[in-house]
Amino acid sequence: MSSYRKWRESGHLEHAIEAASGVEAFEDEVHHLREEARGWRLAGNGCDLDSWDVGPEHA
Repeated sequence: MSSYRKWRESGHLEHAIEAASGVEAFEDEVHHLREEARGWRLAGNGCDLDSWDVGPEHA
């Protein structure tokens, strides 16, 4: 049995959804965490988002 299957059958996902007060709240938090991780990946790649010249005034 793969470790993924063991995790799925462990009940951890159901417990996490219950702890988040439902599927919608759980999915919202997962989305938030993914966006936060994306920002950290960008920062780790040397991107300084605060200093980027973006927008029509800098085009």
